[in-house]
Amino acid sequence: MSRRYFMKLLFIPVGIIIGILAICIVVTPDISIKEISMTGLIMFACFLVPSLFIYIYMKKIKRED
Repeated sequence: MSRRYFMKLLFIPVGIIIGILAICIVVTPDISIKEISMTGLIMFACFLVPSLFIYIYMKKIKRED
C-alpha cells in the first residue's frame, strides 16, 4: 500500500470532522463552549480510532514483506 493512499485515508475523517464542525457553527451561532468541546472530543475519538486501525494494519503489512 502506498503512502499516498494512507494519507488519503487520514484526510477523509479530517475533512468530515471539519465539515460537520463548520455546519454546527453556521447552524447554531449561539452554541456554548461546552457543546463545542464535547463535539470536538467525540470527533477526535472518531478520527483516532480509524487512524489507529490503519496504523496497526500498515505495521502488519510491513511485517509480512
